Amino acid sequence: MKKAFKPAGRLPVLARYQQVINQQQRLLIQIKSMLPESLAGHVQYCVVSGKKLVLYTASAIWSSQLRFYHQGILHKAIDAGWPQLQRVQIKVIPERVRPRSTRKPRLPSPENIALIQQTAQTQKDKKLQNALARLGETLAKKQSV
Repeated sequence: MKKAFKPAGRLPVLARYQQVINQQQRLLIQIKSMLPESLAGHVQYCVVSGKKLVLYTASAIWSSQLRFYHQGILHKAIDAGWPQLQRVQIKVIPERVRPRSTRKPRLPSPENIALIQQTAQTQKDKKLQNALARLGETLAKKQSV
């Protein structure tokens, strides 16, 4: 008869983490319930770390508004079963940076690129001549791609 499969001890650890996450999500719901509706929507997460409750929001504007409710938040968390908490910290999680636009640069026409290259050859100032030559060469490469 085959023995039942027993996990290698990882399940209790994951179950414990899931339990902590669930507790902190319930705490977040309770904290949001005591905040004004306009502000509650901007509290994203809460994490209990030792004697500290850390709230996360997306902007410094909402962070400064949440600081006005510091004592109320702390009392609500203590009443919700977290008596060890002594302080509230508010942190900002910035929104993700949007990628640069994918639009292609507008290059000069082939005639203008040729004009830049010709102008480079007629310059007496060596620095300007080199700069125009490099510019013309770069534009010509980009034009052919």
